[in-house]
Amino acid sequence: MNAQTGHTQSAFISAEPPLLPAQAVEFVTHRPPMLLVSSLLVRDENRGRVTATVPESGPMVNGDRVLDEYLVEILAQSMAVIDGYDAILDGKPPSGGFLVGLKHFTVYSMPVPGQSLLITLSKLFEFGPMTIMEGRVESDDRLFAEGELKVWIPS
Repeated sequence: MNAQTGHTQSAFISAEPPLLPAQAVEFVTHRPPMLLVSSLLVRDENRGRVTATVPESGPMVNGDRVLDEYLVEILAQSMAVIDGYDAILDGKPPSGGFLVGLKHFTVYSMPVPGQSLLITLSKLFEFGPMTIMEGRVESDDRLFAEGELKVWIPS
């Protein structure tokens, strides 16, 4: 039990910082079938890179294609993975957050089920609980979507 907060230590917190790459499930409360990202590859001061494999079935798939919302969701989950990793480094459990807006979001094409994706997020602005990040979803030098995400992350 933490003497300052009175809370029991979360299963997410460990004595050693997580080594990267690491499974995304270590940093978020999402679980399959709603966990759509796979691993956190890189995290530096203002950037993170996450992987995903386009699902072949599940809530984001309609027939033989993924829903348009899939690209927004994997960007938001990637941001949650990065935030969860940062929280663990600070000795806290992942807190979760809320996607509150998109700006200049463009979908160029849709990936196909089974395709491996790389999601890159770069921080543009942070003020209190609000963070704005630029996100890109790509695979093999092909850009599928990009835009700004606005997220509120409670402290």
